[in-house]
Amino acid sequence: MTERRVVSVDAYRGLVMLLLVSGGGLALTRVQGTRLAWIARQLEHAEWEGCTLWDVVQPAFMFTVGIAMPLARRRGAVEALGRAARLMVLGVLLDVWQTQRLALGLVSVLQQIALSYLVAFAVLGQRTAVKAGAAAGLLAAHTAAFVGYGWAREVPPWVKADNAGRALDRLVGLPVDTDGYVTLAFVSSAATVLAGVLAGELVASSRPRQAILGTLAGLGAAGIAAGLALGEVVPIVKHVWTASFGLLATGWACLGLAVAYALVDVLGARGAALPFVVVGMNSLVVYVLSGLLNGPLRAVLRPALGAALAALVILAAKWLLAAWLYRMRLFFRV
Repeated sequence: MTERRVVSVDAYRGLVMLLLVSGGGLALTRVQGTRLAWIARQLEHAEWEGCTLWDVVQPAFMFTVGIAMPLARRRGAVEALGRAARLMVLGVLLDVWQTQRLALGLVSVLQQIALSYLVAFAVLGQRTAVKAGAAAGLLAAHTAAFVGYGWAREVPPWVKADNAGRALDRLVGLPVDTDGYVTLAFVSSAATVLAGVLAGELVASSRPRQAILGTLAGLGAAGIAAGLALGEVVPIVKHVWTASFGLLATGWACLGLAVAYALVDVLGARGAALPFVVVGMNSLVVYVLSGLLNGPLRAVLRPALGAALAALVILAAKWLLAAWLYRMRLFFRV
């Protein structure tokens, strides 16, 4: 099967990537006590429980990974394993570059994508009901692991200091993340990737565009409602990717895709979408180069421009690189 392009998907992926590589640098109002301070709070992760705009950016990117899977050329198992391995290696190398120490961590974005991608690939060729059931099963299994560990240890299941994810990382000798991120999050984040797979199949279907739009919007709203409702029982915590967080973030990601689909594919605003498409067509390149160059560029530009203006200049440079690659028709895949 040849690769299919859906312009709204490329545009949405580009928007998500621009948010992801901005590093929160667009929080120009990082001054408390002002009317705009709430923007700064939305561009920072919740300390533990809760959810901000910044918390849903990574899930939205993982959602777009899922969207691309049914649209891309069908891969065999060996090829899929190779792709996951390359993503894993890239992620580890970025960690080493950014931390300046050699450690095999699996909690960063690319490593989590690699693991979640393999889980989603395992059921990619199955019927819609099977994929939906697998996503629900992953959320249930993740919740059961944390609750079961808490019951066995006689501790609350969702505390940062002692939970199933942190215990597993210690058990297998992986670094314990000081912020509370855990490798086991890939189990429930794989459900987000699978939701993206279902969305990708939907936008590529022959159904009327209005029907596709309505389904995306309805599923997005349902995900948000379900996540908030479950959050009354299972706390909304991105660091361990609780089921409630997964549902909530996936719902927002689906609504974001619905907006992009409405603007680009229903209303035909393809010209306006081009600035995002150029990033979406080379999203991985933009992400990797961002990880490599953010530190050095900030060190050079911040003393001269200040943190806020330096962040805008660096973000503009990333977009210009993506635009040049697009103009040269250079598109890189892993």
